[in-house]
Amino acid sequence: MENNTEQVNLPRQKLRQRWIVLIIFAVVAMLLAGFLRVYHGGGLGFHIVAKDSFSFSDTIVNLDNILGQPRLVVMLRHPDVVRQLEEMGIIETLEQAIETLEQASEQIMREIDEAIEGDISDNVNLVGREHNGTWSLFEWKQDELGLRYLTGTVANRSSNEYSFVQIDFYLYDKTGAQVGSTSAFISNLEPYGTWKFEALVLEENAVRAKFKGVTGF
Repeated sequence: MENNTEQVNLPRQKLRQRWIVLIIFAVVAMLLAGFLRVYHGGGLGFHIVAKDSFSFSDTIVNLDNILGQPRLVVMLRHPDVVRQLEEMGIIETLEQAIETLEQASEQIMREIDEAIEGDISDNVNLVGREHNGTWSLFEWKQDELGLRYLTGTVANRSSNEYSFVQIDFYLYDKTGAQVGSTSAFISNLEPYGTWKFEALVLEENAVRAKFKGVTGF
């Protein structure tokens, strides 16, 4: 009886072995064909999942060193998942991301411009002086070569250091018509510092000047 049992079980064992071999070959074939993907989580931990449109180079992936969240990271790289997240509004499309970046950049530049112009106009001022019985912010000067200048002093009322300062003036003739403009330039105006400036006047008909403003950064 024992011999008969062995003779009956032997074909079944061979059949089972054949099925195991066939299954192994099928899995290998599907891996090579790109229908399955192996996730290697370290050690002997392997996880096989069905693939959609991954390439052959993605068939076997070691995920230990991908940001600590292997399956999530790889899933988010899948184009179909990205598209679905975009449609749900969870992530931005490339166009939306570019638009958001441009808007943020424009806002930063506006804030910088406002800070530069606002601060310096409030903090750097012309210093007035008594001249010929009247209070003035600047005066005319002529050197030995006959060149004329507008001279004055600016004061930094703040703790900010300004790398560049420009003082602008309008110029008028004796009829009151504007005939030009002139500017003086200062570099590295220190905090709470003062600076004596000279602005060259080239317009021969200019007899009067009006302070326009201070700009810089």
